[in-house]
Amino acid sequence: MTLSFRLILLRHAKSDWNAPGLADFDRPLSPRGHAAAPIVGSNLAEHQLNPHRILCSTARRTRETLAHILPSIGGEVDIQLLDAMYEQSENDYAGLIRRFGGEAPTLLLVGHNPATEETAMRLSETPNGPICADMRQKFPTAAYAYLEFAIDSWSDLSYGSGRLISFIKPRDLAGHPQSA
Repeated sequence: MTLSFRLILLRHAKSDWNAPGLADFDRPLSPRGHAAAPIVGSNLAEHQLNPHRILCSTARRTRETLAHILPSIGGEVDIQLLDAMYEQSENDYAGLIRRFGGEAPTLLLVGHNPATEETAMRLSETPNGPICADMRQKFPTAAYAYLEFAIDSWSDLSYGSGRLISFIKPRDLAGHPQSA
């Protein structure tokens, strides 16, 4: 029996570059990032995209992003912090999804670019569609792609098997400082 699985690929919120000498891994969120992340969390909740499992990079900016969205997420959630998400941020996350996604009906990844964008593009059955074109222009910080899959388990995930439902940028959300 093939089930419907949902994947949310969230790029961390805007980080702060104002600390000379600070390692990339240790960069915190900027004030703009601290403002955007809870708005994105509220949007996830508003659209009932409450994850059952979260895979999050161990970098400081991703953990801070996660901390801001968690208050909006309802129900129990299994959180796994993965060094590999930071280490593989130049590639895509499909292998990590297969390995750590388990049977979670809704999976949220909090990661980095270009891997977040690359994963969304490679998993989408319509990489040349209008939503992918929007993502290709720019996958800004605190943006997320939402895909659905007709699979039995995350271990069955394959490229081109997902329906890209939406691509949400924080500036398009009510309450964001850059929204109209």
